Amino acid sequence: MRKLFIFLVLLSSLLMISCETAGPVNPGLFSLPVQWVTTLQRTTDGEQGVFLEQTSDGGYVVLVEYTDTLNPSNERALGDNGVKLSKLDNIGEPQWTYELPDKSDAYDEKGAFVIRNGYVKAETYLIGVNKIDKNNSSDIKLSYVNNSGNLIWETSLSGSGNDVICGALILDQYKALVYGKTNSYDGSFDNRPLNYDDDGFIFVINNENGEISERHYYDSGRVDNSIKRVLYNPADPQKYFIIGEINDGKLNKLWMRKIAQLNATASYDHIFKADDAENYFFGGITETSLNSYVLGCEKNAGGENDLGFYGFNTTVENNALVVSFSFEIDHYSLETGSAAEQFIGFSPFSDGESILIGTKYGSESSYRNTFLLLNRETGAIKQQEYRYKVGVVYEHLNGNPFSSTYGLTGSVTPAALESNIKRVAGGHAAWVESL
Repeated sequence: MRKLFIFLVLLSSLLMISCETAGPVNPGLFSLPVQWVTTLQRTTDGEQGVFLEQTSDGGYVVLVEYTDTLNPSNERALGDNGVKLSKLDNIGEPQWTYELPDKSDAYDEKGAFVIRNGYVKAETYLIGVNKIDKNNSSDIKLSYVNNSGNLIWETSLSGSGNDVICGALILDQYKALVYGKTNSYDGSFDNRPLNYDDDGFIFVINNENGEISERHYYDSGRVDNSIKRVLYNPADPQKYFIIGEINDGKLNKLWMRKIAQLNATASYDHIFKADDAENYFFGGITETSLNSYVLGCEKNAGGENDLGFYGFNTTVENNALVVSFSFEIDHYSLETGSAAEQFIGFSPFSDGESILIGTKYGSESSYRNTFLLLNRETGAIKQQEYRYKVGVVYEHLNGNPFSSTYGLTGSVTPAALESNIKRVAGGHAAWVESL
Protein backbone atom coordinates (compact mmCIF):
# COMPACT_ATOMS: atom_id res chain seq x y z
CA MET A 1 0.00 0.00 0.00
CA ARG A 2 2.81 2.43 0.88
CA LYS A 3 4.54 1.69 -2.45
CA LEU A 4 1.27 2.33 -4.25
CA PHE A 5 0.82 5.62 -2.39
CA ILE A 6 4.36 6.75 -3.29
CA PHE A 7 3.77 5.78 -6.93
CA LEU A 8 0.53 7.79 -7.06
CA VAL A 9 2.22 10.83 -5.51
CA LEU A 10 5.04 10.64 -8.08
CA LEU A 11 2.54 10.20 -10.92
CA SER A 12 0.53 13.17 -9.69
CA SER A 13 3.71 15.29 -9.55
CA LEU A 14 4.61 14.34 -13.10
CA LEU A 15 1.15 15.23 -14.33
CA MET A 16 1.36 18.59 -12.59
CA ILE A 17 4.72 19.29 -14.22
CA SER A 18 3.30 18.23 -17.59
CA CYS A 19 0.39 20.63 -17.25
CA GLU A 20 2.81 23.46 -16.45
CA THR A 21 5.08 22.90 -19.45
CA ALA A 22 3.07 21.11 -22.12
CA GLY A 23 1.56 24.16 -23.80
CA PRO A 24 -1.96 24.41 -25.18
CA VAL A 25 -2.86 20.73 -25.29
CA ASN A 26 -6.48 19.61 -25.23
CA PRO A 27 -7.93 16.36 -26.64
CA GLY A 28 -9.65 16.97 -29.96
CA LEU A 29 -8.07 20.38 -30.48
CA PHE A 30 -4.36 20.76 -31.23
CA SER A 31 -1.09 19.93 -29.58
CA LEU A 32 1.73 22.47 -29.38
CA PRO A 33 4.25 21.39 -26.74
CA VAL A 34 6.29 24.23 -25.26
CA GLN A 35 9.97 24.03 -26.24
CA TRP A 36 11.18 26.86 -24.00
CA VAL A 37 10.09 30.10 -22.33
CA THR A 38 12.16 33.21 -21.65
CA THR A 39 11.60 36.34 -19.61
CA LEU A 40 13.77 39.11 -21.05
CA GLN A 41 15.74 40.96 -18.41
CA ARG A 42 14.16 44.34 -17.90
CA THR A 43 16.18 47.53 -17.98
CA THR A 44 13.20 49.91 -17.70
CA ASP A 45 10.06 50.19 -15.62
CA GLY A 46 7.80 48.12 -17.85
CA GLU A 47 8.34 46.08 -21.02
CA GLN A 48 6.33 43.87 -23.36
CA GLY A 49 7.04 42.00 -26.57
CA VAL A 50 4.80 43.29 -29.36
CA PHE A 51 6.13 41.48 -32.45
CA LEU A 52 8.46 38.56 -33.16
CA GLU A 53 9.93 36.90 -36.23
CA GLN A 54 11.59 33.49 -36.41
CA THR A 55 15.23 33.49 -37.54
CA SER A 56 17.14 30.96 -39.64
CA ASP A 57 18.86 29.44 -36.58
CA GLY A 58 15.50 28.54 -35.00
CA GLY A 59 15.55 31.50 -32.62
CA TYR A 60 13.63 34.77 -32.72
CA VAL A 61 14.06 38.50 -33.01
CA VAL A 62 11.60 40.20 -30.65
CA LEU A 63 10.42 43.79 -30.87
CA VAL A 64 10.01 45.09 -27.32
CA GLU A 65 8.16 48.23 -26.25
CA TYR A 66 9.25 49.76 -22.95
CA THR A 67 7.99 52.44 -20.59
CA ASP A 68 10.70 54.24 -18.67
CA THR A 69 8.87 56.02 -15.83
CA LEU A 70 10.73 55.68 -12.57
CA ASN A 71 9.49 58.92 -11.03
CA PRO A 72 7.92 58.88 -7.54
CA SER A 73 4.41 59.66 -8.78
CA ASN A 74 4.69 57.05 -11.59
CA GLU A 75 3.05 59.52 -13.98
CA ARG A 76 3.37 58.94 -17.70
CA ALA A 77 5.08 61.64 -19.75
CA LEU A 78 5.69 62.07 -23.46
CA GLY A 79 8.88 60.34 -24.46
CA ASP A 80 8.61 57.54 -21.89
CA ASN A 81 7.70 54.88 -24.47
CA GLY A 82 10.51 53.44 -26.60
CA VAL A 83 11.37 50.36 -28.67
CA LYS A 84 14.28 47.91 -28.77
CA LEU A 85 15.04 44.66 -30.61
CA SER A 86 16.26 41.51 -28.83
CA LYS A 87 17.72 38.41 -30.49
CA LEU A 88 17.22 34.98 -28.89
CA ASP A 89 18.86 31.74 -30.00
CA ASN A 90 17.06 28.42 -30.56
CA ILE A 91 16.86 27.66 -26.83
CA GLY A 92 15.73 31.14 -25.81
CA GLU A 93 19.08 32.48 -24.64
CA PRO A 94 19.57 36.23 -25.30
CA GLN A 95 22.29 37.00 -27.85
CA TRP A 96 22.08 40.77 -28.25
CA THR A 97 19.78 43.77 -27.89
CA TYR A 98 19.64 46.70 -30.29
CA GLU A 99 18.50 49.98 -28.74
CA LEU A 100 16.95 52.31 -31.32
CA PRO A 101 19.05 55.52 -31.25
CA ASP A 102 18.00 59.18 -31.05
CA LYS A 103 15.17 58.64 -28.56
CA SER A 104 13.48 61.99 -27.91
CA ASP A 105 11.17 63.44 -25.28
CA ALA A 106 9.14 64.94 -28.14
CA TYR A 107 7.43 61.65 -29.02
CA ASP A 108 6.62 58.10 -27.96
CA GLU A 109 7.75 55.13 -30.04
CA LYS A 110 5.33 52.28 -30.86
CA GLY A 111 6.63 49.13 -32.52
CA ALA A 112 4.86 48.14 -35.76
CA PHE A 113 6.87 45.16 -37.05
CA VAL A 114 10.21 43.42 -37.47
CA ILE A 115 10.72 41.34 -40.62
CA ARG A 116 13.62 39.09 -41.61
CA ASN A 117 15.46 39.38 -44.93
CA GLY A 118 16.40 35.77 -45.61
CA TYR A 119 17.50 36.45 -49.20
CA VAL A 120 20.97 37.55 -48.06
CA LYS A 121 23.72 35.19 -46.86
CA ALA A 122 23.83 36.72 -43.38
CA GLU A 123 20.21 37.59 -42.62
CA THR A 124 19.19 41.11 -41.70
CA TYR A 125 16.14 42.63 -40.01
CA LEU A 126 13.91 45.56 -40.99
CA ILE A 127 12.22 47.36 -38.09
CA GLY A 128 9.20 49.67 -38.43
CA VAL A 129 8.30 52.13 -35.67
CA ASN A 130 5.68 54.88 -35.40
CA LYS A 131 6.78 58.03 -33.55
CA ILE A 132 3.74 59.66 -31.93
CA ASP A 133 3.84 63.28 -30.73
CA LYS A 134 1.72 65.22 -28.22
CA ASN A 135 -0.99 65.84 -30.84
CA ASN A 136 -1.24 62.09 -31.53
CA SER A 137 0.30 62.66 -34.96
CA SER A 138 2.81 60.12 -36.21
CA ASP A 139 6.04 59.96 -38.22
CA ILE A 140 7.76 56.75 -39.31
CA LYS A 141 11.20 55.39 -38.42
CA LEU A 142 12.75 52.49 -40.35
CA SER A 143 15.89 50.73 -39.10
CA TYR A 144 17.89 47.97 -40.79
CA VAL A 145 19.99 45.81 -38.47
CA ASN A 146 22.45 42.98 -39.17
CA ASN A 147 22.50 39.61 -37.41
CA SER A 148 24.98 40.90 -34.83
CA GLY A 149 22.66 43.68 -33.68
CA ASN A 150 24.51 46.49 -35.47
CA LEU A 151 22.74 49.25 -37.38
CA ILE A 152 23.24 49.20 -41.17
CA TRP A 153 21.04 52.22 -41.91
CA GLU A 154 18.16 54.23 -40.49
CA THR A 155 15.72 56.52 -42.25
CA SER A 156 12.53 58.47 -41.52
CA LEU A 157 9.38 58.81 -43.57
CA SER A 158 7.74 62.01 -42.47
CA GLY A 159 5.74 65.04 -43.50
CA SER A 160 3.74 67.70 -41.73
CA GLY A 161 0.68 65.45 -41.47
CA ASN A 162 -0.03 62.06 -39.90
CA ASP A 163 2.08 59.24 -41.36
CA VAL A 164 1.61 55.66 -40.09
CA ILE A 165 3.51 52.49 -41.00
CA CYS A 166 1.45 49.27 -40.95
CA GLY A 167 3.73 46.60 -42.40
CA ALA A 168 6.45 45.52 -44.80
CA LEU A 169 7.23 42.85 -47.35
CA ILE A 170 10.75 41.74 -48.38
CA LEU A 171 10.66 41.18 -52.16
CA ASP A 172 14.26 40.06 -52.69
CA GLN A 173 17.81 40.71 -51.53
CA TYR A 174 17.70 44.33 -52.62
CA LYS A 175 14.10 45.53 -52.29
CA ALA A 176 11.40 45.78 -49.65
CA LEU A 177 7.92 47.26 -49.65
CA VAL A 178 6.74 49.36 -46.71
CA TYR A 179 3.12 50.43 -46.49
CA GLY A 180 0.60 52.31 -44.36
CA LYS A 181 -1.30 55.60 -44.62
CA THR A 182 -0.54 59.32 -44.85
CA ASN A 183 -2.23 62.69 -45.12
CA SER A 184 1.04 64.58 -45.69
CA TYR A 185 1.88 66.39 -48.93
CA ASP A 186 5.46 67.32 -48.14
CA GLY A 187 8.68 65.73 -46.93
CA SER A 188 8.77 62.05 -47.86
CA PHE A 189 5.28 62.36 -49.40
CA ASP A 190 5.79 65.47 -51.57
CA ASN A 191 4.67 63.69 -54.78
CA ARG A 192 1.28 62.69 -53.35
CA PRO A 193 -1.80 63.84 -55.33
CA LEU A 194 -3.85 66.50 -53.57
CA ASN A 195 -7.15 65.13 -52.24
CA TYR A 196 -7.26 66.30 -48.57
CA ASP A 197 -7.91 62.85 -47.06
CA ASP A 198 -5.79 59.91 -45.91
CA ASP A 199 -4.28 57.83 -48.70
CA GLY A 200 -2.73 54.39 -48.53
CA PHE A 201 0.90 54.29 -49.62
CA ILE A 202 3.42 51.68 -50.72
CA PHE A 203 7.08 52.69 -50.95
CA VAL A 204 9.86 50.57 -52.44
CA ILE A 205 12.97 50.71 -50.23
CA ASN A 206 16.53 49.79 -51.20
CA ASN A 207 17.67 47.25 -48.60
CA GLU A 208 21.32 48.24 -48.95
CA ASN A 209 21.00 51.92 -48.07
CA GLY A 210 17.37 52.70 -47.12
CA GLU A 211 16.77 54.99 -50.09
CA ILE A 212 13.26 55.21 -51.58
CA SER A 213 13.18 54.12 -55.22
CA GLU A 214 9.41 54.21 -55.81
CA ARG A 215 6.47 55.95 -54.12
CA HIS A 216 2.89 54.88 -54.85
CA TYR A 217 -0.42 56.13 -53.42
CA TYR A 218 -3.81 54.44 -53.39
CA ASP A 219 -7.18 56.14 -53.09
CA SER A 220 -10.35 54.05 -53.31
CA GLY A 221 -12.55 57.12 -53.61
CA ARG A 222 -13.65 57.00 -49.96
CA VAL A 223 -12.69 59.64 -47.38
CA ASP A 224 -9.84 57.79 -45.63
CA ASN A 225 -7.70 54.96 -47.00
CA SER A 226 -4.91 52.84 -45.53
CA ILE A 227 -2.91 49.81 -46.65
CA LYS A 228 -3.00 46.99 -44.09
CA ARG A 229 -1.38 44.10 -45.96
CA VAL A 230 0.35 43.42 -49.27
CA LEU A 231 0.60 39.85 -50.55
CA TYR A 232 2.91 38.94 -53.44
CA ASN A 233 2.56 35.86 -55.63
CA PRO A 234 4.66 35.79 -58.83
CA ALA A 235 2.52 32.88 -60.13
CA ASP A 236 -0.52 35.17 -60.27
CA PRO A 237 -0.80 37.44 -63.36
CA GLN A 238 -1.94 40.09 -60.88
CA LYS A 239 1.09 39.66 -58.64
CA TYR A 240 0.13 42.11 -55.89
CA PHE A 241 -2.92 41.68 -53.69
CA ILE A 242 -3.47 44.81 -51.59
CA ILE A 243 -5.84 44.88 -48.60
CA GLY A 244 -6.68 48.15 -46.91
CA GLU A 245 -9.27 49.90 -44.78
CA ILE A 246 -11.54 52.67 -46.00
CA ASN A 247 -13.79 54.98 -44.04
CA ASP A 248 -16.46 57.32 -45.43
CA GLY A 249 -17.16 58.96 -42.07
CA LYS A 250 -19.94 56.48 -41.29
CA LEU A 251 -18.60 52.95 -41.76
CA ASN A 252 -15.19 51.31 -41.82
CA LYS A 253 -14.80 48.72 -44.60
CA LEU A 254 -12.08 46.62 -46.20
CA TRP A 255 -10.87 47.47 -49.69
CA MET A 256 -9.05 45.01 -51.96
CA ARG A 257 -7.08 45.57 -55.14
CA LYS A 258 -5.16 43.27 -57.47
CA ILE A 259 -2.54 44.72 -59.80
CA ALA A 260 0.25 43.36 -61.97
CA GLN A 261 2.66 46.17 -61.05
CA LEU A 262 2.67 48.74 -58.28
CA ASN A 263 2.47 51.56 -60.84
CA ALA A 264 -0.13 49.81 -63.01
CA THR A 265 -2.87 52.01 -64.44
CA ALA A 266 -5.18 48.99 -64.75
CA SER A 267 -6.40 47.67 -61.40
CA TYR A 268 -9.16 45.40 -60.16
CA ASP A 269 -10.96 46.53 -57.02
CA HIS A 270 -13.49 45.18 -54.55
CA ILE A 271 -15.07 46.64 -51.40
CA PHE A 272 -15.60 43.77 -48.99
CA LYS A 273 -19.15 43.40 -47.62
CA ALA A 274 -20.01 46.81 -49.05
CA ASP A 275 -23.77 46.42 -48.68
CA ASP A 276 -24.13 45.71 -44.96
CA ALA A 277 -24.18 48.26 -42.12
CA GLU A 278 -21.34 46.89 -39.99
CA ASN A 279 -17.79 48.07 -39.43
CA TYR A 280 -14.97 45.80 -40.61
CA PHE A 281 -11.36 46.12 -39.41
CA PHE A 282 -8.48 44.08 -40.78
CA GLY A 283 -7.35 41.18 -38.59
CA GLY A 284 -5.24 38.89 -40.75
CA ILE A 285 -5.11 37.05 -44.07
CA THR A 286 -3.32 34.09 -45.62
CA GLU A 287 -3.28 32.77 -49.18
CA THR A 288 -4.14 29.06 -49.11
CA SER A 289 -3.68 28.46 -52.86
CA LEU A 290 -3.60 30.55 -56.02
CA ASN A 291 -6.43 33.12 -55.75
CA SER A 292 -7.82 31.46 -52.56
CA TYR A 293 -7.65 33.16 -49.17
CA VAL A 294 -8.78 33.03 -45.56
CA LEU A 295 -9.48 36.43 -43.99
CA GLY A 296 -10.06 37.46 -40.37
CA CYS A 297 -11.87 40.69 -39.43
CA GLU A 298 -12.62 42.53 -36.23
CA LYS A 299 -16.23 43.68 -36.42
CA ASN A 300 -17.92 46.38 -34.41
CA ALA A 301 -21.63 46.85 -33.95
CA GLY A 302 -23.41 48.52 -31.04
CA GLY A 303 -20.21 48.93 -29.00
CA GLU A 304 -19.38 45.21 -29.00
CA ASN A 305 -16.57 43.59 -30.93
CA ASP A 306 -16.92 40.22 -32.62
CA LEU A 307 -14.62 38.36 -34.97
CA GLY A 308 -15.49 37.40 -38.54
CA PHE A 309 -13.87 34.70 -40.69
CA TYR A 310 -14.19 34.32 -44.44
CA GLY A 311 -12.86 31.86 -46.98
CA PHE A 312 -13.01 33.20 -50.51
CA ASN A 313 -11.70 32.98 -54.06
CA THR A 314 -10.97 35.90 -56.38
CA THR A 315 -11.43 36.24 -60.12
CA VAL A 316 -11.14 39.18 -62.49
CA GLU A 317 -14.34 39.80 -64.45
CA ASN A 318 -15.35 42.86 -66.46
CA ASN A 319 -12.42 44.88 -65.10
CA ALA A 320 -13.47 44.22 -61.49
CA LEU A 321 -12.25 41.96 -58.70
CA VAL A 322 -14.97 39.42 -57.91
CA VAL A 323 -15.06 37.63 -54.55
CA SER A 324 -16.87 34.29 -54.13
CA PHE A 325 -17.17 32.77 -50.65
CA SER A 326 -16.43 29.20 -49.64
CA PHE A 327 -17.54 29.97 -46.06
CA GLU A 328 -18.69 32.97 -44.03
CA ILE A 329 -18.67 33.29 -40.25
CA ASP A 330 -20.05 36.77 -39.66
CA HIS A 331 -20.09 36.84 -35.86
CA TYR A 332 -17.80 34.75 -33.69
CA SER A 333 -17.77 35.97 -30.10
CA LEU A 334 -15.09 35.12 -27.56
CA GLU A 335 -16.77 36.97 -24.71
CA THR A 336 -20.30 38.39 -24.61
CA GLY A 337 -20.25 42.16 -24.23
CA SER A 338 -16.51 42.53 -24.88
CA ALA A 339 -15.46 45.58 -26.88
CA ALA A 340 -11.83 44.48 -27.12
CA GLU A 341 -11.70 41.23 -29.11
CA GLN A 342 -8.68 41.41 -31.40
CA PHE A 343 -6.25 39.28 -33.40
CA ILE A 344 -2.63 38.75 -32.35
CA GLY A 345 -1.56 36.40 -35.14
CA PHE A 346 -2.71 34.51 -38.21
CA SER A 347 -0.61 31.58 -39.47
CA PRO A 348 -1.00 28.47 -41.64
CA PHE A 349 -0.94 25.40 -39.38
CA SER A 350 1.38 22.43 -39.81
CA ASP A 351 -1.47 19.96 -40.52
CA GLY A 352 -1.85 21.51 -43.99
CA GLU A 353 -5.59 21.93 -43.47
CA SER A 354 -5.97 24.70 -40.90
CA ILE A 355 -5.11 28.25 -39.90
CA LEU A 356 -3.81 28.88 -36.36
CA ILE A 357 -5.23 32.14 -35.05
CA GLY A 358 -4.27 33.97 -31.87
CA THR A 359 -6.68 36.38 -30.15
CA LYS A 360 -6.73 38.67 -27.12
CA TYR A 361 -9.80 39.96 -25.33
CA GLY A 362 -11.06 41.31 -22.01
CA SER A 363 -9.97 44.41 -20.12
CA GLU A 364 -6.54 45.76 -19.21
CA SER A 365 -6.74 44.23 -15.75
CA SER A 366 -7.81 40.81 -17.02
CA TYR A 367 -6.74 40.20 -20.62
CA ARG A 368 -7.01 36.61 -21.83
CA ASN A 369 -5.81 34.75 -24.90
CA THR A 370 -7.71 32.19 -26.92
CA PHE A 371 -6.32 30.23 -29.86
CA LEU A 372 -8.47 29.02 -32.72
CA LEU A 373 -7.83 26.29 -35.27
CA LEU A 374 -9.83 27.21 -38.37
CA ASN A 375 -10.34 24.67 -41.17
CA ARG A 376 -9.46 26.60 -44.30
CA GLU A 377 -11.93 24.68 -46.50
CA THR A 378 -15.04 24.49 -44.29
CA GLY A 379 -14.55 27.24 -41.68
CA ALA A 380 -15.00 24.75 -38.81
CA ILE A 381 -13.40 26.15 -35.64
CA LYS A 382 -11.79 24.49 -32.62
CA GLN A 383 -11.19 26.85 -29.71
CA GLN A 384 -8.81 26.71 -26.78
CA GLU A 385 -8.01 29.29 -24.10
CA TYR A 386 -4.35 29.15 -23.14
CA ARG A 387 -1.57 30.84 -21.22
CA TYR A 388 1.64 29.33 -19.97
CA LYS A 389 0.94 30.55 -16.44
CA VAL A 390 -1.09 33.16 -14.61
CA GLY A 391 0.24 36.65 -15.32
CA VAL A 392 1.23 36.02 -18.95
CA VAL A 393 -0.59 37.93 -21.70
CA TYR A 394 0.32 37.37 -25.36
CA GLU A 395 0.52 40.22 -27.89
CA HIS A 396 1.76 38.45 -31.03
CA LEU A 397 1.78 34.97 -32.56
CA ASN A 398 4.25 34.06 -35.32
CA GLY A 399 4.20 30.69 -37.08
CA ASN A 400 6.45 28.66 -39.33
CA PRO A 401 4.32 25.72 -40.52
CA PHE A 402 7.20 24.23 -42.53
CA SER A 403 9.18 23.56 -39.34
CA SER A 404 6.02 23.16 -37.20
CA THR A 405 7.26 25.84 -34.80
CA TYR A 406 5.39 28.83 -33.44
CA GLY A 407 6.43 31.76 -31.29
CA LEU A 408 4.49 33.89 -28.80
CA THR A 409 5.51 37.14 -27.20
CA GLY A 410 3.84 39.48 -24.75
CA SER A 411 4.30 40.35 -21.10
CA VAL A 412 4.33 38.81 -17.65
CA THR A 413 3.38 40.51 -14.38
CA PRO A 414 6.02 41.05 -11.65
CA ALA A 415 4.20 38.67 -9.29
CA ALA A 416 4.55 35.83 -11.81
CA LEU A 417 8.28 36.31 -12.44
CA GLU A 418 10.71 33.80 -11.04
CA SER A 419 12.71 35.04 -8.06
CA ASN A 420 16.01 34.69 -9.91
CA ILE A 421 14.98 37.10 -12.69
CA LYS A 422 16.84 40.37 -12.20
CA ARG A 423 14.63 43.40 -12.64
CA VAL A 424 13.98 46.88 -11.41
CA ALA A 425 10.92 47.47 -9.25
CA GLY A 426 7.68 48.06 -11.09
CA GLY A 427 5.80 46.78 -14.10
CA HIS A 428 5.73 43.98 -16.60
CA ALA A 429 8.62 42.17 -18.29
CA ALA A 430 8.72 40.92 -21.90
CA TRP A 431 7.84 37.24 -22.28
CA VAL A 432 8.79 34.94 -25.19
CA GLU A 433 7.63 31.37 -25.72
CA SER A 434 8.54 28.80 -28.37
CA LEU A 435 6.02 26.09 -29.27
